[in-house]
Amino acid sequence: MEEKNMEEIRNQCTEVEPNTEFEFSANSVPAVINSNVEELKAWIGKVKESYVERPVTYENRIEAKDDLAALRKLRKAIDSKVSGMKKDILIPFETFKDLVSEACRPLDVLIASLDKGLKDVEEVRRTAKKNEVEMTVLEALKDVPEEVKEIVSGYDNPSWLNAGTTTNQIRKELDSIVNQTASTLEAIKGSKFEAQLLARFKDTWSYMEVVNLKKKLEEQEAELARLNAIRREKEAAEKAEAAKKTEEAALKPSIDVPVKTTADDVLMCHTIIIGTKEELIQGMAAFGTKGGVILRVDELKTATMEKIVKSGYQIKEGKED
Repeated sequence: MEEKNMEEIRNQCTEVEPNTEFEFSANSVPAVINSNVEELKAWIGKVKESYVERPVTYENRIEAKDDLAALRKLRKAIDSKVSGMKKDILIPFETFKDLVSEACRPLDVLIASLDKGLKDVEEVRRTAKKNEVEMTVLEALKDVPEEVKEIVSGYDNPSWLNAGTTTNQIRKELDSIVNQTASTLEAIKGSKFEAQLLARFKDTWSYMEVVNLKKKLEEQEAELARLNAIRREKEAAEKAEAAKKTEEAALKPSIDVPVKTTADDVLMCHTIIIGTKEELIQGMAAFGTKGGVILRVDELKTATMEKIVKSGYQIKEGKED
């Protein structure tokens, strides 16, 4: 039924060829309001002048209250009259407005009908275009690897449904997206940031966006690794320094041992201060001494000598007394 009505309207429009540029005209004559406003103005001037000469005092307060009530009543009556005149003057306008609305009602129906008809035609065209686009996409992706096809199937360009967009334009754009998708998958393969990079590609459909993001993420990771290496190196150095200080503290003599060389002990020997308490006790037991520890060079093992020298203890050379 709607299609039939639309066809009739089109036929009528073709036969009649109405002037759609019809100029609507309307003229109004300013309303004339008769009033004694000039007399009101003169009377108000006299009342005002009388109170300039007769200010309110305690003695005339009763009279002033009466005057105030009367003046307020008058002002209210004036406002009421003005509002009433406004309503009276608007009556012709409201009547005119209703007449115009009544006259334009068929025009409104025609506008709504034409608008709906055009929207229906556009919907039919868009549906056909959508089917055409889907066929183009299927054709373009038929020989594409599944992993690429799965991603590209999520690509959508609303402009493809425009009447002016051709199949060749759609195919060219699809080919570009397919190539960029394949390049992107190859670039991010094996990357620890693969999921993040793929998400960026689906947002931008740009291979270069992915390449730039990948470079940025890798640079950030490298910088973090460098900082961690510096931190670990610093911690290791601090740990080694602490161990060294602990070892040095352990090598320091537990007691002060004076060194004394006498002819009764040896003819020629080297005297040293023993580094650890254990070595001190062992030396004193082996070479009993009076107030000191004296070791012959030939009685010392090479490893022990090196350890003593490296520990920073002094080796003194003694002679026969």
